Amino acid sequence: MKKQLIFYISLFFMAVSCNDDYEAIDSDPTKLDTNFTFSTRKEITIDLLALNPLGEKSENVLVSIYSESPYKEISNESDDADLKSDVSPVYSGYTDAAGKLTKKISISSSTSKLYIVPVTLGFGSMKEVTISELGKEIVLQGKTAVLNTGVNSTKASNEIFRDQISVGRNYKFYHYFNESELNVSDGSLNLNSGVVSYEKLSPEFLNYIDHYFPEKEQNYSGDEEDTDFKITDENGAEIWITYIGDGGFTNKNPKVCNGLYYYSYTDSNIPDKSYSANYIAKSDYALTAIFPNVNPGYIVPGTRVQLLYYNKETGKYQSTFPKGSYVGFALNHMGYNYNNTVNDILGFSLAQTNNNPSCTTKKFNSDKKTHGIIHWDISHSCYILGMERKGDDNDFNDLVVKITSNPIRLGQVGSVDPVDNNEISYSREGTLAFEDNWPQKGDYDFNDFVTNYKYSFVKSESSNNITAIVLSFKVAAIGTASTNGFGIQIPLNRNLISNASDFNIEEDNGKSTLIIYNNVRESYNNAGGIINASKGSGTKEGTEKTIRLELTMPIHESSILFDDLNPFLFVQNREREIHLVDYKPTSKMDMSLFGTKDDKSSVENNVFYRMDNQKPWALDICDKNWRWPYENLSNGIELAYPKFVSWYTEWKKGDVVNWTGEAKEEYLW
Repeated sequence: MKKQLIFYISLFFMAVSCNDDYEAIDSDPTKLDTNFTFSTRKEITIDLLALNPLGEKSENVLVSIYSESPYKEISNESDDADLKSDVSPVYSGYTDAAGKLTKKISISSSTSKLYIVPVTLGFGSMKEVTISELGKEIVLQGKTAVLNTGVNSTKASNEIFRDQISVGRNYKFYHYFNESELNVSDGSLNLNSGVVSYEKLSPEFLNYIDHYFPEKEQNYSGDEEDTDFKITDENGAEIWITYIGDGGFTNKNPKVCNGLYYYSYTDSNIPDKSYSANYIAKSDYALTAIFPNVNPGYIVPGTRVQLLYYNKETGKYQSTFPKGSYVGFALNHMGYNYNNTVNDILGFSLAQTNNNPSCTTKKFNSDKKTHGIIHWDISHSCYILGMERKGDDNDFNDLVVKITSNPIRLGQVGSVDPVDNNEISYSREGTLAFEDNWPQKGDYDFNDFVTNYKYSFVKSESSNNITAIVLSFKVAAIGTASTNGFGIQIPLNRNLISNASDFNIEEDNGKSTLIIYNNVRESYNNAGGIINASKGSGTKEGTEKTIRLELTMPIHESSILFDDLNPFLFVQNREREIHLVDYKPTSKMDMSLFGTKDDKSSVENNVFYRMDNQKPWALDICDKNWRWPYENLSNGIELAYPKFVSWYTEWKKGDVVNWTGEAKEEYLW
């Protein structure tokens, strides 16, 4: 009878083991290779140097680094470069006093190229750099300045008079540059020659300007008032325009050669009807080139041009705009064709479309919106003009210039309050996937809890100090019937978080543990059952949860890294946590569970959540679009991703295995 009882008990435990897909694993912890971290990322070092047009090292130049192109694809060579809305930099930071920025960055193991964008205007266009090129210093610099030391025309000492030079055949538009000032071969201007001079622009000023017109931020609508200038001083006014940058307009398309123009009018011919080519290009408005070609490859940041008023009575340009005259500005898309394949004269071009030229005066635009915003900058005693070409992203930085005048202030038709909305941040995005049968292996499909995440560090202006942490999670799948919760531990004292009371935060030995979900089903309005994991089932869209932690004091970026953030799943109760490999549990954890069943943790050696050298219980996958195996597949992760099993062995050989890049569609949800 005893033998029979033992036989049935044995059958029972065999059945349980089969249902849980339990496999006996060698429990000898000495065989673990703790150098293998199950990371899907690699660490690289990038070395940057920022130089101004004079070749001087520049401090506080803001640079953003991307692991994928941040710009949308273009269909033809005249298209604008627009930033993607769903791509964030993997790092953003400022150069030091020596103009250098050297930084270790963690990126996807499959990344082969980086995209380096000087956010501070005037330091060149985006650079595409392969990983193999990172061993050398990368220089960020706009077009270098070659100064004519013979003449300096920062301010003319006498009244200037110039002839009007027509450069249009179908339409009337003009310039007044002489041969020493304009290079007709490419539309570039020679510095310190006649009405063209050079103004050195500090990174402090340039970063300040970026607050007015940050890339991708829709701070303006185009419905604002016209902000054209009106000359109100009895003695008239002199005006100078300094080129700052193009806001990344040419980053994806270096062939775009736009131009900046101006026009003038009086009360007798104020624009009073919608745009037409013949209207803007009438001689009455004297549409005149300021910068014929603002492509960063052909113009030096800091190039300064004195505007001249066209006097119809004398038929000449003069340096003083008389009282009662108005000045407006126009962005001329593809305004210079240095191959001279168009019908206009020299390389000048005026393509007549519904959106070109794009003017500050609403009446000149077919959409009846302003395409230029002019702000008075009291701290630098100048005006800042931001131009918008198409009006689709409304960031008004397709071209940005500085405007100075004598007298210092000019009248304006209308005014628009500046919007300071330029937050500096960088992010890590990916997918967290958990197997919730720990300390047993389980079915190993990694769909028990899957969430997309985005961690962002927010920086203060002109420093590498972090002022806020933003955490976003969107649950993608729940492949279990269990009731589980989800949290993340941050290596900051709760007292460092000014808005800690707004969230469920546990204080834990100088660290802060945020409970994101007491029940992960909250993301699906507490729906039960398997969600987004059963083969053939429909998709349920979860709600995204974002938490912003404001810090009571800035901390240097070296004080906290993305790798320091410690996400975890807690299964059925708060005492049973599952973390990424070798991440310590919180103080709520039942430590007696370590070293049981298939777990090979060694608490005294800080070894946690290891089964062997091939199988963790949690994965951090640096792909926000990662697809997981569907439910009811034994060893589903290995079926869906064949290279998963060779991850460790290939790593031992020194190879980087992008196991997520090769999948079997029939096993993926």
